[in-house]
Amino acid sequence: MKRLFSILFIFIGSQIFADSFHKYDMKLVHTFITGTKEGEIQTMMLDPGDNGPYSFAFDQYGNIYIPDPLNSRLNKYNKNYDYLMKYDKDYSLAYAKLLYIDTPEIDFRVYFYYGFKYYNKDGEKKIHISTRGNKNVIRNGFFYFDNTVYIELEGNKWISVENPSVDWKENEKNILDEEITMKKLKAGKLITENGQQKMLRLDDKDRLLLDDELITKNIHTFVNYWHEKHAEDNMTGKDLVELPYTKRITDLKDLTFYGKDNYGNTYWDYGRFSILVFDKNGWLIDGIRYVEKIEGGLVPLIAIHPTGDIYLLDYDWDGVYLFKIDKKW
Repeated sequence: MKRLFSILFIFIGSQIFADSFHKYDMKLVHTFITGTKEGEIQTMMLDPGDNGPYSFAFDQYGNIYIPDPLNSRLNKYNKNYDYLMKYDKDYSLAYAKLLYIDTPEIDFRVYFYYGFKYYNKDGEKKIHISTRGNKNVIRNGFFYFDNTVYIELEGNKWISVENPSVDWKENEKNILDEEITMKKLKAGKLITENGQQKMLRLDDKDRLLLDDELITKNIHTFVNYWHEKHAEDNMTGKDLVELPYTKRITDLKDLTFYGKDNYGNTYWDYGRFSILVFDKNGWLIDGIRYVEKIEGGLVPLIAIHPTGDIYLLDYDWDGVYLFKIDKKW
């Protein structure tokens, strides 16, 4: 392999980083063949940059989806990594910078810095939102509920697009501003999700809640919300504010929300090749430094399996390599 990376993991105790590091085993579980045939993934090693997949994702059944930009398609494999099918109706699926798979519908959501695209299970694009002119949009902070896209801005502000379409220019014209959007959210909106009715609303600090679940892809909002929640419950033994690196979180920007597993744990980019893992009650349960040294200069891609296992994707001329870190937290 052209780009090898060594692994060093950090365990976070109740108060501080432990002196000794957790070293979770990372194993190579599959190599996808490079090429142009069906099921293969094309790569090209160029200077100064490499060309290959930009992201990957799992659905709730463990199927894996890997964008293949050089072949202009999105490949789907089963949990045994056997090739199933391709999606090639829209180039953005092949070039997905960040890919999420909605369940149980198995629809696709593709995110870029200031935009969002939504595809149905057949790979047909249904929604395209662009917010190019708004630099306050939280990275990947787009949420689709009840035929409305809610867009998270810095400072717990929200804008929205109702009944969005494939035409991004038309959607850009129809963006509801903060005043209108937040007035509607403060009043609360009853929506149906996966056959259940839930209340979408803002709390007293304008943070979006779906019933009692915080909706955000901003780690600052996430940390502050749970710190307040724990303090209200007089549960400070593992309170995040006690950890010495907490102050650094407030200085980090453009961090990625990697996803949630079936146990309700959430996974967040922490910069410097690190991941923070929180449980469903907002407690910090682990910190993982997944790379100590990168030979080729590129960070491996990351996706969270529904089981909570962490997968990493790397590639060179000869193959696309899938690594697995078994859940220990």
